[in-house]
Amino acid sequence: MNTFFSQKWFLSAMVFGHLALTVWSKAGWCHGDLDRQYRLETVGVLKAVDDVGGVFSEYLEKAIERYFTHQNRFLLVDLNSADQVFTNSKLAYEKVVFDPEILKRLAQSARVESLVRIQVRKSGAVYFFTLEWLHSPKMEVITELHFELDEPKREGGFLGMESDQDILLERLKDQLSKLFHQLPFFGQVSGRDHDQVVLNIGQDEGLKQGDQVELATLEEVKLHPLMNRIVDWKFRPAGQVVIERVDAGMAFCRLLSEEPGVEISRFQKVVRVSHLPAPQITPAEPEVLNAVKGPQLGWLGLSLPAGSYNRPLYATNTGVVSNQGSGIVLGGQLDGEILLTRNWFFGMRLGSEAWTFSQKNSSGNLTPASSNGGVPGSNMSYLFNLGYRVDLSDLRNGSRGWGKVGFKSTQTQLPSSASEQTGPLGLSSFFLGLGGSCPVAEKWSAYADFKFRLLSFASLNGVGASSSSDFDVFLGGAYQLSSVLSLRVEFDYRLRGVAVSGGTSVDQNMMTIAPGLLYHF
Repeated sequence: MNTFFSQKWFLSAMVFGHLALTVWSKAGWCHGDLDRQYRLETVGVLKAVDDVGGVFSEYLEKAIERYFTHQNRFLLVDLNSADQVFTNSKLAYEKVVFDPEILKRLAQSARVESLVRIQVRKSGAVYFFTLEWLHSPKMEVITELHFELDEPKREGGFLGMESDQDILLERLKDQLSKLFHQLPFFGQVSGRDHDQVVLNIGQDEGLKQGDQVELATLEEVKLHPLMNRIVDWKFRPAGQVVIERVDAGMAFCRLLSEEPGVEISRFQKVVRVSHLPAPQITPAEPEVLNAVKGPQLGWLGLSLPAGSYNRPLYATNTGVVSNQGSGIVLGGQLDGEILLTRNWFFGMRLGSEAWTFSQKNSSGNLTPASSNGGVPGSNMSYLFNLGYRVDLSDLRNGSRGWGKVGFKSTQTQLPSSASEQTGPLGLSSFFLGLGGSCPVAEKWSAYADFKFRLLSFASLNGVGASSSSDFDVFLGGAYQLSSVLSLRVEFDYRLRGVAVSGGTSVDQNMMTIAPGLLYHF
């Protein structure tokens, strides 16, 4: 039986690992192909979708006009001339803007490289905004941004006073800027002539004469296989230039160095700027560094649980309460999640624990095996689930809740002994899981997860069970060490109980504390 479950564990780990690595990568292109494909020089903004009767449409248009008027990096393309694509569609506008094929035709008609899609919904006195930047022609999500606005309590809300309208416009303009600055690059090469290089950004992005600029070429762009969003960018260093003259939207530079095998050319990306003589990050750089985190594929965790195993009750068919025991548990655990969509996710958990426990009989004396070193035992468990996660935005603090359904199995191996009243116990069940998480301090978060049995299959000493009990509680906290690594400490309580016909039953529970590391990919 150990061999069977070891093979199943190994197979499950291989399947999960395959899913975790299934990412479509735009790689293997010649140098410059991806740079040209993601030059992102033209942008079109779709009419906002909202559930408040189009109240914000006029203000969104003003905010968009105000933002693009005061920047030189992008050219705003008017989509009104391409509205015929929407007009000819039989779908409602709320569905049209989420149809990739229609958006593709719109982008081709307007000759625009990317589109910005805006959604607004209202809950109580709070407006929730979602901005998505889409890349043509396949309409993958380049980056997205979520933010909230509290409606002023004065009569008329945002529309009541001109000062409130100005605040709204400035906030919308700032969020558009944040959306575009979530990329891991914030400009590109416009042209080169010998040792002279021109960039498409300037004072608008905080550049100054004397700044040193690091350039890189795109080597790989990774897409989530199901969510159609970019999850990672890979760069190859190209070289450095120094700014000799700068105006609002352009910087004229002199070549300092080039990396071997890479020639600085048009559309290569600006990835870092340093001031001289003391290198420091420009105002635009914090947004770039934070954006590297980007949308996530999921996470993998490795933990080392330690705690106690208890076998508090053994009842025979004569009703006599007999041997009871406990012991120290040590083990290992692998778990993780893969995002299937923004809300849906697939989760797994594989675990193994071992212990040696001492038993006492009904007279309170150690059993023979316990006197000779104790009774050895082990657990092999696995779990798979499909879940749906929602942002509890009304709490305004990043809290989330989730529900999930899945299948889990625990096989407890104990030596078969009539005198010790021990033997193998197996319990598998379909379950319902409920849980949630919330931040508690900077970089700290807490979560809870409960699993309730829906349908079980159990056995005791190889005999099918007539009834069983099965309940799991997981409480934990995490500290973010970096953008991809977190430290986690989790408290687990697992209760298992099995009864067979004739009155024989056994309960066992396990309580562990499991420190571990989480890798976000």
